Amino acid sequence: MGESKTLNISKWKADVATLKKEKKSLYNQILEIREEVEQTESVRSCIEQLQEQEKELIQSKNKDFQL
Repeated sequence: MGESKTLNISKWKADVATLKKEKKSLYNQILEIREEVEQTESVRSCIEQLQEQEKELIQSKNKDFQL
């Protein structure tokens, strides 16, 4: 049992610093992903609106042909 039961404060502080850097990096990744999701949702919304407009246009043309 040659292991010491006391904390190595400098090692603990280094671990804390490393974890804080990792946390900051991961948080920045989260922010980037959120921005990508927002952009993707915006594009999806625009596409859905265009599809709806196209559908209405087709229905309108069909009505005109039936007259």
